[in-house]
Amino acid sequence: MNETLERLLDLYAGEELDEEAREGFLRAIREDPSLLGRAKDLCRVVEILHSDPGPEFTEETSTRILLQMQLRGATLGPARPSPEYQWPLPL
Repeated sequence: MNETLERLLDLYAGEELDEEAREGFLRAIREDPSLLGRAKDLCRVVEILHSDPGPEFTEETSTRILLQMQLRGATLGPARPSPEYQWPLPL
């Protein structure tokens, strides 16, 4: 598969194609059955990834990460102070 079709496949699966490009890609799919299979598979993968809420990051997670870093030899000192010329902005 050439690079252009590969890129179109990625954009199609992510629903990022404009109408004209989408129609052109659908024509290419009709001509190449293997492309249809790959498009279906990739669309399914994108759908699964979008439905996954992702990991939950808690205070415990942060502590575990810091402990692992220390166990692997990282030196964790106090945070560096902001440079004098950098003023904190209100949020």
